[in-house]
Amino acid sequence: PEEFLDALEYAGFDGFITANNHDCDGGETGLVETLDALDARKIPHTGTFKDENEQRYMLFERNGIKIGILSYATYFNKKEKFLSAKKQAYMLNRPDTDAVQRDIKALRDAGAEYIIAYNHSGTEYSQVPAARQERYATLLGSAGVDYVVTSHPHVLQPYEKLPIGDKYVPVIYSMGNFTSAMLSSITKETLVLSLTLSKDKNGKVSLKEQTYYPCYMLDEYENEPFVLMPEDNRFNGNFEQTASQKLKKQLAKNYAHIREIVGILH
Repeated sequence: PEEFLDALEYAGFDGFITANNHDCDGGETGLVETLDALDARKIPHTGTFKDENEQRYMLFERNGIKIGILSYATYFNKKEKFLSAKKQAYMLNRPDTDAVQRDIKALRDAGAEYIIAYNHSGTEYSQVPAARQERYATLLGSAGVDYVVTSHPHVLQPYEKLPIGDKYVPVIYSMGNFTSAMLSSITKETLVLSLTLSKDKNGKVSLKEQTYYPCYMLDEYENEPFVLMPEDNRFNGNFEQTASQKLKKQLAKNYAHIREIVGILH
C-alpha cells in the first residue's frame, strides 16, 4: 500500500533500496507503480528502474562527504519471466561484474567518496553466510565498494572484514528483519547500523567508526503491535520504569544473542 511510504517518510527515512526477491511479484505493473509512488513523493531510491537511461545509484552529501548507495538482488522468485529479456536487463539490478563496475564508475564520476552496497542474497533462516553471499561480497569489494551489507535470510548473520588486495572491506552478511510479524525469536532480532565517516586534510574519506544498536521486535508493548525495542535505553522512553523484570530478562538474552551472532565491528 502506498500509505506505507507515508509512514516511512514520516519516520525519517531519507531513501530506499528496492532490489529484493519480491520485485517481480506484481509483474511490470507492480514494479512501475512502486517506483511511481516513490517518485511522486520525491523520495530517492535505487535497485529497480523504469528506464534504461535512469541513474542506477543514490548519492547523498552530508557534512561535505559524498556517499554513494547501490542496491542489487540475485533472485526474483522465478517471476522475472513476466518481463521481457530486454526489460529484465534494465528494470532489475543483478550484481554481475560488468554491472557493478559500471555502477561504481558512474558513482565515482559523480563524485562519490565512499560507496555502500546492499545485496539481497542468502539462505532464509540460516545464521551462517552462504557461499554465494561470500562470493558476491568479494565481487562488490573487488570492484571498489567500501562497505557491503547483504540481506534476505530474515535473521542476523556475522560481520567480517573481507581481505581484498591490500585492504579490508567490512561486510555484514545479514541485518535480519527490521520489522516483522514472523514467529521465531531469531526473526525478531535486528540491529541499527551506524557508520561515521571522516575526511582528512588531503581529502581522503575513510570509515572513522562503526557500531550497531541491538534491537528486538516485540509483538506488543503497551497495547501497540510490533514495537521495535532498542537495547540502548536512551531510545526507550519509560521502558526502564514500566517494563516487567521478566520482559527485561528476555530482552537481555536476545541482545546478548545478537552480539554473539554479529560479533564486534572493528
